Order: sequence, then structure tokens, then C-alpha cells
Amino acid sequence: MRRILITFVLLSSWACNCDEVGFTKQRCDYTVTSLLANVGTTTYDFGRVPVRTPRSAQVEIHNTGNAALDRFEIQWRSGTGEGVQAQFESLPIITTPISPGEKREVEITYKPITAVAAGGAAHRGTVSFSHADFSAEIQCPDPTELAFQGTSFEPPPPPTDAGVTDAG
Repeated sequence: MRRILITFVLLSSWACNCDEVGFTKQRCDYTVTSLLANVGTTTYDFGRVPVRTPRSAQVEIHNTGNAALDRFEIQWRSGTGEGVQAQFESLPIITTPISPGEKREVEITYKPITAVAAGGAAHRGTVSFSHADFSAEIQCPDPTELAFQGTSFEPPPPPTDAGVTDAG
């Protein structure tokens, strides 16, 4: 019994003291930036885009934490209608973890299928970038939302070729 008690006391003294200098607690942190948007804004405007013509915007995800982001999600914000979503290509899917310190670029592509009526509002969709919490103790930031908009138009038809005419 004495030997068990001494062993327990010795092992207890070697237990983890998580407040020690040099102990690194897992931290989930990241930034999401639209590389083409004006500085300080969360909206990227594709401008006027002909129907069926793709235009892309780069978005950078930077893992500023010390743990790999292995469950990163990119999805439409709740309330973004299917009609607006249809004006964009499918959102990118991250299939490999984003390592600590790594920057990963993804593309959001506006490829309108219908024209906006004259004087009508632009197609505007909001995309949510997020990562699930690691645990109750290690939580990730709230989702970052970026808006993407574009005004589509039907391009004029190509000129018809009348062909060669016989003048005489």
C-alpha cells in the first residue's frame, strides 16, 4: 500500500500544469478576405456582366491559429434565394485541411443565366465562411460573411452576315 501511495504522489507531481510557459493550447482562428473587394468592405461587385459569361473573384482563407482547419465550410447564407444562387457557379468545397499559417485561395464565380431587368437590382448573394468548433473549450470565430453582386444584361445579337450580293 505504501508503494502505491508513493507512486501516486510521484506521478501527481509530474502531471500537466497547463499554465506552464511553453505549453501551447490549441487555437482555432482564421481570416477571410475578398482579394478584389475595396479595402474595408465585405462586398465584391462584379459590375455589368453579359449573360452566360463567367467572372470570378478570389477569396483568401488564412489560418492564423495553431490547429489545422479540417472542417472548413463555404455555403450560402440562410435566406439567399435559389434564384440568386443559380446566377453563380457552385461554391467551392475545401477537401484538404488548411494547415496553421497556410493561406488558401478559392474562387466565387458569377455566371448569370438571366438578365436583370432595366433599372432592376443586381443579383446579390451572401456567402458564409466558417469552421465548426473543435470542442466546447476550443471554439472557432463566428462565420465571416462576404457579399457578391453583379448586374447581368443580355448582350446584343451578333450582326447578321448578308453574304455576297450581286450588284449587277
